[in-house]
Amino acid sequence: MDPVPQSKEKEATKIDIFQQVLTQFIHFDKTNGSQDQNLELLIELIDYFEHRIREYPEYYEIFNNQFLRKIVKLLESTQYEKIYYSLTFMNELFSKKMISNRLINQKGNERQILELINDLLSLEQQLKHTHFELFIHRIKQVILPQDYQDNEKCNKFIKVQKEVQQQLKISLKKFQEQNNNNEFINMIQNSLCKCESVFEQQQLFTHAIQNYILEYLLIIKLYSLTDQISHLSQILAFYERLVFKVEYNLIVDHNNIRDPRYFILKNEKYLLEENFGLIFKGLATLLNMILQIPFNEDLNKRAFYIIKQLYLMYPEYQNNFIGPITLVLRNISQFALKEDSQYKDTVIFLYNLIHSSQLDEQVKQNLLKDEHLCYLRENKYFSVKALALNEEEIQLKNLTLPVFFPCFTVIQAASIYVYSINVKKPFSLVYWSFRTLDYDIQFGLFKLLTVDDYGIQDYVGEKHGIVTMMKTQRVDSHKSPVTIVTIMSTAGFYRIVFDNSYSYLRAKQLFFSIQLLEPK
Repeated sequence: MDPVPQSKEKEATKIDIFQQVLTQFIHFDKTNGSQDQNLELLIELIDYFEHRIREYPEYYEIFNNQFLRKIVKLLESTQYEKIYYSLTFMNELFSKKMISNRLINQKGNERQILELINDLLSLEQQLKHTHFELFIHRIKQVILPQDYQDNEKCNKFIKVQKEVQQQLKISLKKFQEQNNNNEFINMIQNSLCKCESVFEQQQLFTHAIQNYILEYLLIIKLYSLTDQISHLSQILAFYERLVFKVEYNLIVDHNNIRDPRYFILKNEKYLLEENFGLIFKGLATLLNMILQIPFNEDLNKRAFYIIKQLYLMYPEYQNNFIGPITLVLRNISQFALKEDSQYKDTVIFLYNLIHSSQLDEQVKQNLLKDEHLCYLRENKYFSVKALALNEEEIQLKNLTLPVFFPCFTVIQAASIYVYSINVKKPFSLVYWSFRTLDYDIQFGLFKLLTVDDYGIQDYVGEKHGIVTMMKTQRVDSHKSPVTIVTIMSTAGFYRIVFDNSYSYLRAKQLFFSIQLLEPK
């Protein structure tokens, strides 16, 4: 796209293209990846219009009542693929302030906005646990009246937040008085484990827990370095689970072929981009304390991964990260051996920094000559050929992911509970672990064509196009936790169904951790 408009004719052409692509998008043409291309072009054009709408007022006319009707119509279908593209498009559309204000405040759009709100509220529960939960949350924040938002927050979130803050305040005071008391960490864990989804955990962690973590870090600064390590490790685990993605290098045995692949643990972690300002102070304090403990290999390796992600996610601030990157690389370098494969990512990252065209030449020379980084530079992976080298990989059959902070729900008697999974890449892995208190439960895994709510007979009978991936089976999950790894060979919309329909008298308390790993 030409960033500078040349003429009125050119702008009229862009409007025509937008209208044509929007029509194709609404008619849902999936041949040869057309829908993906249409979505990409629509998002590009919306961004273009948003930045030039003051200069060219005719752009306002694109986003009229007729346009809004088309948008609302997108959500009439409950087919998963249509919902996927529709919500992805709407998430981008309503993130544009000028355009969204036009759609919301234009006279005559009230009915369409109300229909859109109702559709989103209906989809919110059906798409719980997927990244669409955040999309819907974002759109609701834009289009819902402020008094409705305040009322909803008071009912659902602020009450819980205040309770957690009060409990943390008490436990932090006890921790300060009794030194190495673990009550504060346990209180955070227990609060997170009462949430029903990772999204709820993220919101609680960001808005209710952050300030108390900062106070906690300031307290343990007074401890010896040795005493600090266990506390820092536990706090770091919160950020690893709820904020930053994690990579695993695994071997998948597919048709007797050992296929090494990188997988990224996905918890729909959009928290960082949404609330980075709220978590930065506590995170920066945590990382600074870890970097001052160079003799602890584990903490420094984990800190490196977080700093690396920040460096890659915020290119405009890359120069600000050079100091922490250099320090953490120095700390790690003392543990690295020439033939050690566990430092592959670290060494390749250093190699790419030194050969980057974006970094200042003096910075690159400093990294190249720094004597404290010599062990990393001498490692076998410090080479452009590094990615072609073979090494030992973790076997999938031995894979054990940390459960961290499980979610919790109560399944009422004669009811079911579903966990929706949006698998975007073929051969993704779903790692799930669950347990119940006191009584057993049935469970199964299914692939769906729509996002509709169904009863257990629909799932078991494979009605409405439902495909059984794992038949329902009854397990004594109250005696020992159940852990399952499933390879999803195709992309699509899946649901894990926890079935308590056979129990007419007893509700079941379910703790669960369900993690999606996508091929990199």
